[in-house]
Amino acid sequence: MSKALLKTEGKKVTTHKQIMHTAKKLFEEEGISGVKIERIAHETGISRSTFFTHFNSLDQLLRELADEEIKDLFAAARNSNRGVFERVLLCQLVDDTVPYPYLCMELFVKNLLSREPCNFQELDDALQKTISESAAYNAAKKVFSPKELSALLIGSYFGLVFQKFMRGEAFGDGEDVKLTINKFITLITNRVEDKL
Repeated sequence: MSKALLKTEGKKVTTHKQIMHTAKKLFEEEGISGVKIERIAHETGISRSTFFTHFNSLDQLLRELADEEIKDLFAAARNSNRGVFERVLLCQLVDDTVPYPYLCMELFVKNLLSREPCNFQELDDALQKTISESAAYNAAKKVFSPKELSALLIGSYFGLVFQKFMRGEAFGDGEDVKLTINKFITLITNRVEDKL
């Protein structure tokens, strides 16, 4: 590949990332429904047509943001030496929620209610697989299926985050949410882990 072509490709990747970063910031500040393509393009310093070179629609941008979140979650969990997979995965989800709590919740809800396949299903699938294969959940599996246990783990995240929104509490650094999730996992597995 020529240097000019490499430079062009590098610029495309940089612009793509800048659009996504700007969109995340605007979505967090104003909500998904409050942000138009023109505003994202303007704030990124690009034309509307350049936006459409990268994304066919706002929905495609949102889907890519959600896909990136899932990819980053699994990469962090795989590359971590911080402990048990499900703890790392859920605590990483909290860490990723901290800078953009409103956007994260909107993306989750929008994806869950979409008629298209939900890219967050991968999270549920991974937790179910981990629970199925882990002896730590044997006692809990006498009462609950791996699917139900996965729902309870994911529900602990949603419940704690939604409770903060309901009560108007600041999300802060998320350490209290991670601590509660860890205590819940310890309760259902009888397995104590170091604090993440």
